[in-house]
Amino acid sequence: MKQNKENIEYIFIKGRDLKMRGIYVKIHRLRGEVILAACDENLVGKVFRDGPIILNVKEDFYKGKLVSEDEFREILRMATIMNLVGEKCVKIALEEGYLDEDRILYVQGVPHAQMAWMFL
Repeated sequence: MKQNKENIEYIFIKGRDLKMRGIYVKIHRLRGEVILAACDENLVGKVFRDGPIILNVKEDFYKGKLVSEDEFREILRMATIMNLVGEKCVKIALEEGYLDEDRILYVQGVPHAQMAWMFL
């Protein structure tokens, strides 16, 4: 896309589109597990409700380092447990084969997925 004044104004006035947003990732370690908490940049700090289901995207759990899509793909490989919120990060995890589409929960239209490796 050619950069011009109209495009720059769009970015600053209308906000960044999905491609330009990053993903917040935070690694938690517990009893040998590597727990990845990740959410789309625009969702951190928000609460979503759908009937009795409440999805609270808490800053202290999700807001760590802001990373690009490529960095996120690498980080996925390290996790033994994942807690993902948002179109962008859930889509990438699907593309990489970590999730099944029929296992994604939508709360107020926002995708949420969890994954855990089972070692037997």
